[in-house]
Amino acid sequence: MSKYYAEEYSFPVIGYQLKDGKAKLDNIFGTASYMNNNVFVSAAHSIKNAQESEFAGIAFRDDMSSNTYTYHYIKEAEIFEDFDIGIFTLHNGHKNAKSNPWSLEKISALEDVYSMGFPHGYEPALKKITTRAFKGHIVTSRQFDLFPTEPDIYELSFHCPKGISGASLKILGSENIVGFVIGNSATEIVVFSEKEIDESNGERTVYERVESTKFGIAISIQNLMDIKSNILGGTFREYLLKEQLLK
Repeated sequence: MSKYYAEEYSFPVIGYQLKDGKAKLDNIFGTASYMNNNVFVSAAHSIKNAQESEFAGIAFRDDMSSNTYTYHYIKEAEIFEDFDIGIFTLHNGHKNAKSNPWSLEKISALEDVYSMGFPHGYEPALKKITTRAFKGHIVTSRQFDLFPTEPDIYELSFHCPKGISGASLKILGSENIVGFVIGNSATEIVVFSEKEIDESNGERTVYERVESTKFGIAISIQNLMDIKSNILGGTFREYLLKEQLLK
């Protein structure tokens, strides 16, 4: 059995600049997955943040036994704001990029899932890129009312730091993609409240103690199926079926 390398399936979305003819990495803004034919998918905000640098693109690890990378910049990008998802092509593709199948299977609370990417993945002092993986379970599936279209999302039992946005969410024990990480959601409940009133100045001070919980958020791929894309030449569903990537 061939060895599994995360960086053949997950790729850091980067911003970089050229200095004295050499590429200098600004930061990692997210994680991308491959869809075949030089097409990559990530979170829309990750792509847009990377595009604030002189160049935006992907860092490919040249050799899995080393920590050297080649940067490929974005040729064309297409953003779907209503779902915080974007796709893009590169000026030069990469022969070692591999794709995973997408699954329309609806997963339920307490089912185990995982995600791999590049949260806080760049260490400037060491000039190193680090891959990290998170494993947990589905907390709930619901509509996300912070977006106008109220897409279906999964709440995750693990927090999703900066740099893992756009990473694929997979069912534990398989390589099937069921969603893409887009951020976090927080809930707060007041557990104690005390009021202090200064009548002479008419001022009131309220002290509150709150209990807060953060959940990772992944958008379900179900939302993307009927979106039309110029890069894909049709809907996501049509493209994935053509590429035999949809289960």
